[in-house]
Amino acid sequence: PVDGLLRCGDSCFPGIGTPSAAASGAICANTMNPVGAHLDMLKEASQRDPLYKFLDPGFMGQVYKPLVEGQTPSVELRTTENA
Repeated sequence: PVDGLLRCGDSCFPGIGTPSAAASGAICANTMNPVGAHLDMLKEASQRDPLYKFLDPGFMGQVYKPLVEGQTPSVELRTTENA
């Protein structure tokens, strides 16, 4: 094992296929960054073009954020910058 190495794709958890590969990428992203940063990025993307309006986390993002923000990024990867 390599400290701090994160892998994603169909050869990693949760398994093979596009949905699983996408999920493993989301797991890596949530391990490295605070969930608030993800929600902010989705909101910004949703405002850039009407085609991406579906990305707006809206009300559910505000409900979700306090439930998980203490767990992201993972404890092993926290720095003073994002702790």
